[in-house]
Amino acid sequence: MEKSCIKIREEYSKISQTLLKLLSGRERYINLNSPPYNTSKIFLNIIIDYITNGKSVLYITDEIESEVEIIKLIKKARLKDYTYYRGKRLYTTSNFMICNYENAFDLDLDFNLVIYDDIRSFPMHNRREIIRLLEKFDTRKCKFIAYSVDSIFDRGREIIIPINATGMPVVEPRVILTRIDINKDMPYVVYDYLKWSVNTNKNTIIPVKDSNRMNSFFHYLTNYELGFKGRVFEYSKENRKEGLKDLKRSIIITDRFDDISKDESDVNIMVYFNEDNRFSFKSLVYFCGRTGKSDISKRGEVIFIANKETECMDMAKSITRNFNKIAWEKGLLTI
Repeated sequence: MEKSCIKIREEYSKISQTLLKLLSGRERYINLNSPPYNTSKIFLNIIIDYITNGKSVLYITDEIESEVEIIKLIKKARLKDYTYYRGKRLYTTSNFMICNYENAFDLDLDFNLVIYDDIRSFPMHNRREIIRLLEKFDTRKCKFIAYSVDSIFDRGREIIIPINATGMPVVEPRVILTRIDINKDMPYVVYDYLKWSVNTNKNTIIPVKDSNRMNSFFHYLTNYELGFKGRVFEYSKENRKEGLKDLKRSIIITDRFDDISKDESDVNIMVYFNEDNRFSFKSLVYFCGRTGKSDISKRGEVIFIANKETECMDMAKSITRNFNKIAWEKGLLTI
């Protein structure tokens, strides 16, 4: 394991140096593809280099302001000259600015480098929407890095980070197919799986698209005699529960996935595919990146429940499998 950790550090250092080299050359668009929820530390030396040389950097991330990792890293490096832009009026500027997707549209400034971080938080915007935003800053002197699970730019260089900094492989999803009309009913295999998950002392998160679907799931799970020994919760923006992070043996139905699923959480994630609960392939990959980073034998799993496999499922399986394949071939896995 120690040997793999050393190789991972060397791989990250090599990629960081490659990024600096490309940015000092003619390359203007770089796709940096990575498993979801990976570290932003790989950008620290680049940002410091730009700031030191009097160049400006914009870092776009939809992380909660208090949890933005790159700000914590900058502070740790004792660089205090940065601005977190919250929208509307801009009272002060610096060579390094951070903001979220929505507020970036209000910025009327030129930058030498724009980094779009689509890795550190659950994806809310598709490729077309991201490109539309970045075009706003596309001047001759500006260069771009898109940090995502798949390529944002259809031009420029593509660099792959096949493994997160912990050395753990990405969980590859498992598909359970059923003939039952899941638009009208919940198949027994779902009940059976949830009971098993509860009995193994894990929480199961059921991500949903909207409150109507959340209410339907909650009704199913609380109005049938299922023999659950755990509890069933709804968690939404309007219906938040305190202390969810301390729960065990529970089922949590939510449309606020990032609020309750953190790095340290070893959870099972069950995605239920019916006509009003369809997620993008990118969202499915992010579910696979959020099953905890503990011992491989204790990690959770990601289950897709559906009547048939879809293109989005196939893409999610292909992306996670490809990350693990490359990591294995490079000897980066710690297992």
